[in-house]
Amino acid sequence: MQNAISINLNTAPFVTVDRYSELTGLPVETVKTHIKKGLIPTKKKPVSEKSSRTRTLINMFEISAVAASESKIKINLNFGG
Repeated sequence: MQNAISINLNTAPFVTVDRYSELTGLPVETVKTHIKKGLIPTKKKPVSEKSSRTRTLINMFEISAVAASESKIKINLNFGG
């Protein structure tokens, strides 16, 4: 019998800096500092099709996967069919 671990994100896979701040309790400026240092995985999303501005989104799935991989429990992640 194999042990199974399920990881459920109770949030969207990508969240804004403000939402991440709410979820973690970290001040927004601390979150921005961590992003600049490369401590929080992000991606840029255009604000609109016509704008050159972007919004920074934080990858909650990657954060969860890193946390899981750092645990003492062996975890296999499988995607797709």
